[in-house]
Amino acid sequence: MQEFTLRSCFVLFSPIVMAAFKRRKVDSECRAFNEEWGEKYFFVEIKNQKATCVICTESVAVLKEDNLRHHYETKHLSTYLKLSGKFRTEKFESMKRVFESQKNLFGESLLKMNLSLVQVTK
Repeated sequence: MQEFTLRSCFVLFSPIVMAAFKRRKVDSECRAFNEEWGEKYFFVEIKNQKATCVICTESVAVLKEDNLRHHYETKHLSTYLKLSGKFRTEKFESMKRVFESQKNLFGESLLKMNLSLVQVTK
């Protein structure tokens, strides 16, 4: 059995040894949004593989079910827990439509603002 001493620990965790280990990059894991998470946690997928809550419009850092569940349970569980079945589906669909219309309206107004800035600068 190998005995760990202060010297062996120093060698084990030296910068040279640690540089040999590659850090895992979450961006390269190609995570995909599962459609059932939408109704289950009130999330929709927007461009660039980001999940956004239709209730509070917050985005989750990494597209994983645990992150969506944690957000839902910590911020919205008490309000939306009582919804189930058809009522839950209808509520999610209506919130999704409102979210999409707000996103489109905001996108159009930004486009108009950018066009007007371009015309002013000419």
